[in-house]
Amino acid sequence: MKLALTRKPTLAYLEVIERSPNVAAVTRVTDNQDKDINIGPPILSPTDDVLLFTAIVEEDNGAWYSNIQEQRVGSFGITRLTYGKWHDAFPAYTPDGTNVVFSSNRTSSNPTLWQVKSDGPGGLTKLTYTQAEDYSPFVAPDNRTIVFASNPPGAEEPQIWMLSRDNNLLTQLREGETPRVSPDGKRLLFVRQDKLSKRHQLWVMSIDGASETQLTQNTDYDIIDARWSPDGKWIVYASDEGFDSHNNRNDDIWLMTANGSQRTQLTTNGSRDDSPCWDHEGKTIYFRSNRGGAWNIWRFQPILPAE
Repeated sequence: MKLALTRKPTLAYLEVIERSPNVAAVTRVTDNQDKDINIGPPILSPTDDVLLFTAIVEEDNGAWYSNIQEQRVGSFGITRLTYGKWHDAFPAYTPDGTNVVFSSNRTSSNPTLWQVKSDGPGGLTKLTYTQAEDYSPFVAPDNRTIVFASNPPGAEEPQIWMLSRDNNLLTQLREGETPRVSPDGKRLLFVRQDKLSKRHQLWVMSIDGASETQLTQNTDYDIIDARWSPDGKWIVYASDEGFDSHNNRNDDIWLMTANGSQRTQLTTNGSRDDSPCWDHEGKTIYFRSNRGGAWNIWRFQPILPAE
């Protein structure tokens, strides 16, 4: 396994209208008009109407770098949290919103986990020192546990690890990616690629790695970018289960209950929609989309099905 930036052509419709009956108030949040800049997934503050995202820039010589940026919702003003031509990515707020944990290769060829303050002065703190590629961190509600994905040397597929901030103890849990701790701190949501179908499926387990349960089972589409709602009742995710108006597989935003039932398609625009994320009140879902021809962060209010 080796992390790398890859180019993948995606279909973008110039029409930005969302015709789905399951969403309301679809609005563009960022103002990127440069088709050569890739805006990363949105991460919402757990305490305020502020979002994080990465801006990936490719230079003329083919080299690329990414920095973490912060933006208050309702304003197009950008604050940079990291600087330099490093690969800073996968930002995540701490539960109190005061710090951001992220992955970066700024002191080694392999990305490791770091922390920076979300506002005000403060330096960078390195959190992991392994030879593995550490990425996609998430800070548990207790603010003392960090779960993340890792590619140790020689690993055949990504693994989920846990870092205790009390004693810096690292624990391997299971194979998988994008781990997300539930709001009650008891369960862990993650994605794992099926060895036979090669499709990404959604799983849940207890915080200690026990009691694995597979929530989705399919052989012809992927499920990625899953996140809990703030009340823990819903899971929002991206999937190419649906088709666009030309009958092409299309990545859209979907919703299911915490036990995997009542799967509902939320967005239907023919462009790629991915990386959904709830706001701290659980009323609005933010997502990334190339609708209109350039990557930006959008948001909508989901019309939730009756439980």
